Amino acid sequence: MQRSSLLLQAATPGDAKPTETQAAVAQPAAAQPGTGTGFAPVEGGPEMQSGEALLVEAYAIMWILVLGFVVLAWRRTLAFERRLDTLEAALAAARAPAAAAKKPAPRETEEGD
Repeated sequence: MQRSSLLLQAATPGDAKPTETQAAVAQPAAAQPGTGTGFAPVEGGPEMQSGEALLVEAYAIMWILVLGFVVLAWRRTLAFERRLDTLEAALAAARAPAAAAKKPAPRETEEGD
């Protein structure tokens, strides 16, 4: 209670009387009129859902997200492999004429000696 009175004194300069808002702020929550001190469940209402249903929905959403990620990764891998095959074929085609030009022509040996 000392702390609330200190807050009240700090909020009210001089001898001015505190306003209702300042007095309400200074009072602890349990001492404010109209507030309960315990949990009171609300009866009825359309917002009630079972915990099991929420758990199943959460797992379903997670599995859908994981499956979507796997499908996207698989498609990207296929596209990458196609691009890699294309580049390897182009590299092999570019090396073939260069390799043929570097090879010396086979010499014909004379067997006349």
